Amino acid sequence: MDDPRDQLLNDILARLVTSPEDVMLNVVPHSRGVIYEVVVAESDVGRVLGKSGNTIKAIKTLMIAVWARDRKHVQVNLPQADRT
Repeated sequence: MDDPRDQLLNDILARLVTSPEDVMLNVVPHSRGVIYEVVVAESDVGRVLGKSGNTIKAIKTLMIAVWARDRKHVQVNLPQADRT
């Protein structure tokens, strides 16, 4: 993770979960911006989602704001949430 924005997201996630060593952040660049694929321990999925999805929505909003200066499109995905 060379970009400080990637590190910011990783730090936020690590402080949010109970198993920070299990946080994996896959950064997938694409022509319009970047896609973050977040993987956490199964026991921490609920902590990242938050009540009614509010926590993950706030994280997405923050990352959109961080990338706004470069006018890049940003997605933050939690694939584990789709399986539960």
